Amino acid sequence: MGTSRRMRSKRLPIKLRQIRARLSLTQEGLLVQLGLEKKFSKKHVSSWELPSNHPRNTEPPLPVLLKLSRYLGICLAVLIDDELELPETLPARWPHWED
Repeated sequence: MGTSRRMRSKRLPIKLRQIRARLSLTQEGLLVQLGLEKKFSKKHVSSWELPSNHPRNTEPPLPVLLKLSRYLGICLAVLIDDELELPETLPARWPHWED
């Protein structure tokens, strides 16, 4: 086991704020839309949205990111890959997610 910190997405907090802004949701509203209001509070969302170098920044658990990507209709990679941009329109519908 290594002692170094794992690699983290630097742009994830920015993307999370952009998502809420594009959907016109409060931090609590985002949790409600994802059905997570009983497990998390706006305090959690706030810490997820702090700049990645902020000492109180935390990352959402992977199941939360997966739920968010499904809600938005985007691949999880779009959220966590710093080189990928969010689609202009959210929620989006990607071809590989068509019914």
